Amino acid sequence: MKYTNKNAVQQTSVSSDEAGKNAIQLKDNRAINCNTVQLKVAKYKAGAWYSSFDPYKTFWTKREAIVYDRQLKSQGRDELRARVPTLYTYTHTKPTNKLGFTLQGPHTVSHRVILQSLINATTVEEVFKIFDEQVLEPEDVEEVVFTDESPPSGSFIKQIHDRLERFVTDYEEIYDEVLPMFNAKNPDLITIKHLTNRLLNMDPYAVYAWKTTAKASKKSLSGKGESVANPTWDDMYDKPSSNSFRNDDNLESFVDARKDLFNTNF
Repeated sequence: MKYTNKNAVQQTSVSSDEAGKNAIQLKDNRAINCNTVQLKVAKYKAGAWYSSFDPYKTFWTKREAIVYDRQLKSQGRDELRARVPTLYTYTHTKPTNKLGFTLQGPHTVSHRVILQSLINATTVEEVFKIFDEQVLEPEDVEEVVFTDESPPSGSFIKQIHDRLERFVTDYEEIYDEVLPMFNAKNPDLITIKHLTNRLLNMDPYAVYAWKTTAKASKKSLSGKGESVANPTWDDMYDKPSSNSFRNDDNLESFVDARKDLFNTNF
């Protein structure tokens, strides 16, 4: 299983004006009062500010983020979270319960690699390149979770299986939703980035410790280079234990693809 050019789709050329229709250009607004405005901005551990309506565009000052936030809010956009559910989230959540944002599990490669790559991508074409090289097709994901990396048999296998079924269904729905957006006449760059982020984080090798309902260790859940100013690959990569995955070729392909993403964006 390879991650490069897995998604055979012909992408039409999209102008920067079209791609940026909903990714508003920042305008200077010195009249804004940071103390009186109801803020919807936050700060990443690495130091940059962002709007909760678009966590994939950052600013080095709080004021700039507030201006952008107000523009997006006036459009009636929904708030988004860059931290999205992973396969660990699914296997640690009952199938009938709403998925949360706190059970992402231990990442094989820091989430920051994905986030920074989407922040750096400023056009639909650039996001598609990430999508094409990093996102698995639904059929591959289903094969991984039910065949290549199927959880060991035991008393909780039926419980895990139902959660994996939910996961595979959701993955396919998100994939089918975002794929045609790359060729849309007026693509929404923010939405495309967000759905691509969801798929990247749902990769079966993006997290480990998902084959059980038991909580991962505190050590494995600790941050991986999120606050390091100039991180190295070793800061970002948390090599899973030998019993985390069975298919070494798949894991190696995943790690190589994410390392390419790291080398391009850091």
